[in-house]
Amino acid sequence: MLRPFRLFVTERVTLFLALLSALFIFFSFFWVLTHADRSAAAIPIHYNVLVGIDLLAPWYAVLWYVLAALVVFTVNLFLAFRIFAKDKYLSYYLGLSSVFCSFFLALYVIMLSTYR
Repeated sequence: MLRPFRLFVTERVTLFLALLSALFIFFSFFWVLTHADRSAAAIPIHYNVLVGIDLLAPWYAVLWYVLAALVVFTVNLFLAFRIFAKDKYLSYYLGLSSVFCSFFLALYVIMLSTYR
């Protein structure tokens, strides 16, 4: 069990993708904690082009999105680890999808905090 883990971690691509995804998730978490408007009763969570703001929630509701990205990251990392011995390129794609998910989450969190 230790040998496949060592092979997975020593592969530079999988390690880079996992660290990049984790960096985006931690950035999103700390951005929410430092830039959220805690004095407001509700902040806009969703904006629709046709209607405008259609979902309001307390500031800490944004942390649910960060938690969802953390779950996606964990599941993708686990699946990439399990698949790595059979097909390492598929594990790269799983890591890349995790990076995209966490990147767009970070972008979403930044846009939420700048909307006033």
